[in-house]
Amino acid sequence: MSTIKSTIVVLCSLTIFAPLSSLAVEAGFSGPAVAVALSAVPASDLDAAKQRLLDAADSRSLDTTRIKGFLTKLDATSLRYGTTEKQLVDALDGLTEILASTRQSPLYDTKQIEAAFETALHNIACPMEIDQGYHPTCNVTTVEVFAAARHPDRYAALVKEVVLTGSFTAHDGRVAAPPRNALLPGDDENTYDITQPNSDKRNLASQIVQMTLINSAYELGFVLKQKLVRKPDGSTEYVMAPVTDRRYVLGTRRKKPIPNGFIDLGEDMLVDLNGKGIINPTTRELEDGPSFTQDEVIAASKMWLGYEMPYIATPYMTTTTDPRTGRSTNSPWVYDLPDQKRLLKAKADGKLPLGVPTIGGAHVQTIHDVVVDKRGVTWVLLDNQHGTERDGWVPLSDLHSTQKSNQIHLKPKYRPDDMTWNK
Repeated sequence: MSTIKSTIVVLCSLTIFAPLSSLAVEAGFSGPAVAVALSAVPASDLDAAKQRLLDAADSRSLDTTRIKGFLTKLDATSLRYGTTEKQLVDALDGLTEILASTRQSPLYDTKQIEAAFETALHNIACPMEIDQGYHPTCNVTTVEVFAAARHPDRYAALVKEVVLTGSFTAHDGRVAAPPRNALLPGDDENTYDITQPNSDKRNLASQIVQMTLINSAYELGFVLKQKLVRKPDGSTEYVMAPVTDRRYVLGTRRKKPIPNGFIDLGEDMLVDLNGKGIINPTTRELEDGPSFTQDEVIAASKMWLGYEMPYIATPYMTTTTDPRTGRSTNSPWVYDLPDQKRLLKAKADGKLPLGVPTIGGAHVQTIHDVVVDKRGVTWVLLDNQHGTERDGWVPLSDLHSTQKSNQIHLKPKYRPDDMTWNK
């Protein structure tokens, strides 16, 4: 079987920003004729958008060399995922507006605004380096990664709107206002280092996206849960009803003492509309996760993008109850194990990144690529969303193993840029 190339090589990464005059001189041309010829070469819309962004960054004394590096990576990412020039122009102009707007942010100071700008640019340039940090938000992080790769314009628009207004407009036009204490930077965001971005810490742009999606899904009624209701005839039945009285915020970092130390419970809290923490009825502890299943993740995608991002189904079982005895019987677990043909078709159809439950459904990751090597072995480029050490290539059989078992935590055999498995 022929080998499918899975990476895009970016050549002459610095020349896209080199002045045309310098290129002409290097090619052996000079003089007035060159000036006339160069003035007749129009800059593309994308080049102009890049320059507007760089000018805005330079006016703030930001590191334009680093920003140029992200723009170069954005070009390669666009080639990989097939985004259009218009999407990129809209994305860059949206990010530029974050810096150039004279509107006072209701949430962020000057340094935080600049951090939101640069981390958002990094995230659309390097979607595989988006991390959730220690936050239990793997669910919506997959939506964030997908949007950063496929819809950089919508990604930038969300970050811009939240930074400048504190609100978010869903795809259907309704507006949500996430809580302030969901959007202000926490421990991860305050210590995130843009010079070492893939270090298993969540950055400010990712916090904005993840917390906005969770809270807006609750506020706008995209989260549906089973609820017992009484009918007019006095009988009761279970129905699926929207849950709008919950919000997801950052509070004081909590630690639970244990005999040999403590358990770090983090900052995340699910609260009611009065800000009171919601108690998990089983553990009797504060809920530290957003209580999102795959249904809510897909609903968040529809809320933001207008459609369901591609997803591999979560493991499930069905329960049957005998009304005569009241005895319940569980079916065997059902696993959605994608085969080589299905994944290659998803790649050909532009359906990557693809969400996939791992660790028996306890975690969610994203598949960025799939390739068949010379021996016929299928390899999957898996993004753990927890720093570079946990991202990389794994055999499809290993992915199936972690889909079926909550005891298997994959450690990639090869890094994302390591192609030695195909030699």
